[in-house]
Amino acid sequence: MEYLEALGKGEPEAFAALYEHYAGKCLRFVISLTRNEDAAKDITHDVFVKVWRYRKSIAKVDSFSFYLFRMMKNAVLDLC
Repeated sequence: MEYLEALGKGEPEAFAALYEHYAGKCLRFVISLTRNEDAAKDITHDVFVKVWRYRKSIAKVDSFSFYLFRMMKNAVLDLC
């Protein structure tokens, strides 16, 4: 995916495009797990901060979608 390559180079536009595409889906996913919209918003935000922080290594993953949703699920599990 071209956005991942650009993300790895630190291009904010690529991050913004990935956020735009995935944030709503992630939020709904986390709400389904937590049943708490406020917590889900916090988790979604925190995970996307991690995506930016670790962008160089994340840019190398085979499936960004799988990786992202795994990060979301792990963040929920960390609350337990």
